[in-house]
This record gives sequence, C-alpha cells and structure tokens, in this order.
Amino acid sequence: MSENKIIGIEKIIKEVKGCKRNFLVNKIERMRSNFGNDSEQAADCIRDLNYFDDADLKLRANKYKDFLLKNNEKPTKVFCLLGKENNLLDDMTQIKDADGNGFVNTRERE
Repeated sequence: MSENKIIGIEKIIKEVKGCKRNFLVNKIERMRSNFGNDSEQAADCIRDLNYFDDADLKLRANKYKDFLLKNNEKPTKVFCLLGKENNLLDDMTQIKDADGNGFVNTRERE
C-alpha cells in the first residue's frame, strides 16, 4: 500500500471519529433540552461520550512505550526484589496465632 493511500485512510478515520463525537455531543444537548440536565437519557448519552473518549485516548496512548510499560501487568524482577532489598518480607516463623504465641510446627501454622 502506498504512503498516500495510508495517509488518505488515516484522514478518513479521523473525520469519521470527529463526526461520531459531534453526533454524541449534539445528542447530549438534545436530551438535555428535551428531558432535562439530570435525566437518565442525558446521563446515558454522557456515558456513551465518555466511553468513546476513553477508547480514543487508550488507543492513542498505546502508541507510547512508557504507557505500555506502566500498564503492563507482568511483574518485573526488579519489582519482585523490592521487598527483599528493604527487608519487608517476614519470616514464616514470625507468624503468631490469635493469642500472640508462636506455632509449634508448620502444620499448625498452615
């Protein structure tokens, strides 16, 4: 596909998104004028507009490496070592029962 075709397609996509967003904004205004600012119809339209904006922002944000790294759910080795470096991990023998007494054996602790 040539570069001109790709630019043309991107332009069309941008125009379609703009039209859809304008349609949602106009629909909110119609619902507010017909049913009132606090009506369920207006709230539904606002929710739809928020979903549309959120999806667009997420799509654009995914292009940035920092966003992908910050929102990646896989824990890194550095993250796993944080507790060990700061001595935040408790030893199993430090766990006490409800009365504050130590457990006799590991089976009792479990």
